[in-house]
Amino acid sequence: MTKINVSVTGADGRMGRQIISGVLANEEMTLCRALEKQGHPKIGLSVPGSSAIFDFVDTKEHEFVTFALSNVIIDFTEPTVAMTIIKRACKSSTAVVTGTTGFTAEHLEQILEYAKIIPILPSSNFSIGVTRLLNTISQYAADQGYQIEIVETHHNEKADSPSGTAIKMAEAAAKSRGRNLEDVAVYVRHGRTGKRTEDEIGIQALRMMGVVGKHSIFFASPGEIIEFSHTAISREVFAQGALKAVEWIVGKPPGIYSMNDVLGLK
Repeated sequence: MTKINVSVTGADGRMGRQIISGVLANEEMTLCRALEKQGHPKIGLSVPGSSAIFDFVDTKEHEFVTFALSNVIIDFTEPTVAMTIIKRACKSSTAVVTGTTGFTAEHLEQILEYAKIIPILPSSNFSIGVTRLLNTISQYAADQGYQIEIVETHHNEKADSPSGTAIKMAEAAAKSRGRNLEDVAVYVRHGRTGKRTEDEIGIQALRMMGVVGKHSIFFASPGEIIEFSHTAISREVFAQGALKAVEWIVGKPPGIYSMNDVLGLK
């Protein structure tokens, strides 16, 4: 059986280390490259348990061969780095699975263009449980009788707020009601805000030490409150989902894919 050659960007980050551990434990995968930002202290050192060394993505335009030996890149970095990674992947026809969040509208438009060249699977959350929860949200939100509030909690070092997953939850709810999220989202309540409107979707973010990630959504009517929550106990659940996406995306034609595709939910 031919193994899947995997490159991991953001290799020494929280998720990068978890992903690499999963790749090394998977008999069907080989760690091809472990990439970090230029100047990182581990550059040039061996990745424990692997023949790979920590390297960096050169920003010079001619250095496009970085991913030539990789079947799939798993990216957990930040938006500007991720865009460089995806652009390079196009030059070597390498699939990309990215968990980077915080992309701008312009970034997303460019990703759609890159997806005409290679298969790309972007996801704010690779948890299989969260993927199924998003589908449940769509079903409940279609009932206009409920007011919707979302609360997400993450560790104190998370850079973007609200989380990408919270935004996805809100987007799923808004779409089910035929609304654009930007028209109904309320991110901050302070002072005399007045009566809550029926259409608004509240999204609140908490940041504190010791939390991997928790997302809760509330559907409230005059007689009841329905609450769905997902709590990540460790980052391993995200790594498992990302590796499942890697196995699935190999050999797929260019396009934008999702965890729904991986799980056969649509």
